[in-house]
Amino acid sequence: MKRFAIVPLLVLAAALPGLGRPTSAQTPSTATSTTTPIPSTAGSGTCLFPPYNAVGACPVSPTPTRGLIFPTKTLDVGAPSAGPEGTMMYSVNLNSRFVCFALNEPIDLLALGANPGVAALTAIQPSFPSQGSSITLFPDPNTGTAQLTLEVLSSAVGPAGLDLKAVWPAEGVESLANVISPTSTAPTAAGTPAATGTAVPVVAGTGTPQPNPGVPTAFTLRACVDPNPVSPGGGATLYAQTIPGATCTASDIDPEGTPTDFNGGSQVALADGLVIYPFTAGQTPGVGTSVVACNYKGQNLRTTTTYTIAAPGTAGPTATAVGLQCYVLGDPCPFRAGAPPPTPSCPLPPRTGNNGLYVDVCVQPPVQTFNTQVTIFARTLPGAVCTPQVTYTNGNQPSSLDTSPKTADSSGLVGFGFLQQTFASGGTATVSCQLGVEVAQGSADFVVTL
Repeated sequence: MKRFAIVPLLVLAAALPGLGRPTSAQTPSTATSTTTPIPSTAGSGTCLFPPYNAVGACPVSPTPTRGLIFPTKTLDVGAPSAGPEGTMMYSVNLNSRFVCFALNEPIDLLALGANPGVAALTAIQPSFPSQGSSITLFPDPNTGTAQLTLEVLSSAVGPAGLDLKAVWPAEGVESLANVISPTSTAPTAAGTPAATGTAVPVVAGTGTPQPNPGVPTAFTLRACVDPNPVSPGGGATLYAQTIPGATCTASDIDPEGTPTDFNGGSQVALADGLVIYPFTAGQTPGVGTSVVACNYKGQNLRTTTTYTIAAPGTAGPTATAVGLQCYVLGDPCPFRAGAPPPTPSCPLPPRTGNNGLYVDVCVQPPVQTFNTQVTIFARTLPGAVCTPQVTYTNGNQPSSLDTSPKTADSSGLVGFGFLQQTFASGGTATVSCQLGVEVAQGSADFVVTL
C-alpha cells in the first residue's frame, strides 16, 4: 500500500517542475538585498540592520572627494592720494592665510623700477622699525594680514614705471602689482585705479603647484570657523587641520547650548591636513562653540574653537585666535571672540630672553572653600601643548578637572578649571607642557579652608 502511495507524488512533481530543480527558463535568483540600515533611536551612531534589526555601528560615509587647498597669499595696492612735497601715498595690504588660519611667516616686499629709491615702504600694522624701498615683515599672527603705506616721489619714477613685489620665501610664492605703468604720466589722486597682485604657489622654474609647507608632520590639531562673524542662520565652515591620515569627528553647539543642524561625521584628513565641516549657524546672536576630535594611530586629540553669530545689522566681533582654550566650568569657552584671555590676578608675567621652554603656574583663588570655582593658570611659550594635574593633600584628585591637552595662546597663557569639592586642607596644581622636543613642568600650591 505504501508503494502505490508514492506514485501520485512523482506525477505531481513531473507536472510542476518549478517545485523541483530549476529549468533553463527558471535560473536561480542572484539578486542581493537592497535594504539599507535604519538609524536607531537607541543611541548616537547606531543603526538597525535587517533582517532581524540587529544593532550595530552605522556605516561611515566616505569622505567626499575634493581638491587640495593651498594657502592664500595676496598683495593689494590701493589708489593713490596726494602726499606732502609732491609725493603720492598708497595703501598696501598683504594677506597670508590658510583658510581661516593665519600664517605668521616672513614676507619680503620690494619696490621695482629704474629708480626704486624714489619709493619708501612703512609698516603700519603690525609695526616694524624697518623702512625703505625693500623691507621684510611678518603679518599679524592672529589675522594673517599686514598693512603698509607706500610713499612715491612720482615725478622721479621715470619711464620704466614702478612695481611692487611681495615674496613669501618659505613657499616660493611671488605676487606682483603694478603701481605706476611704464611711460605713463605721473599718477594723480583722482585718476589711478587700485592695483592687485595675484599670488600663485610655484616651485621655482617649474610653474607647478607647491605643497603646503604648513601641513603638520606630527600629530597636532587646530580649528577655526569661517566666516567669523557669521549672520544668524548663515552658512559657515568649520576647518580643522591635523596630520594627514588622521580620522576626525566634529560637533557644534549654538549660543543657547542646543546642537545645531551639523553633520560632524567621520572624515580622514587629506594631504593638506584638513577636515572640513560646512554647517548652518544658529538663529540666536552670541558665541557658538565647535569641537573637533581626531585619532591617529591610537592617539587622540581634541580642540575647541568659538565663533560669533552677529546680531542683525551689526558686524560683530571677530575671533582672533584658533584652537581656543576652554576651561571654566559652566562657561566652556571664556576666550571669547574678539576678547583677550582673562588676565590672571596671580602674578604670571612672561619671561624675557631666550631660555627655552618654561612653565609658570598659579592658582586662582589661592585660598578656597568647598564648592569654589578654581582656575589653574600657566604661562609658557605660545603654541606649547599643556596638560594639568591636581593632587590634594589626602592623595585624591578632582573628578571635574578637564585634563585634555590645551595649546597656549599667542601670549603664552593657558588655563584649566575645576570645582573645588574636597575636605582636604589643600593641594598642588601641576601643568606639564611640550613644544617640539622640549618638555617643561611647573606647579603651585593652594589652600582649602572648611
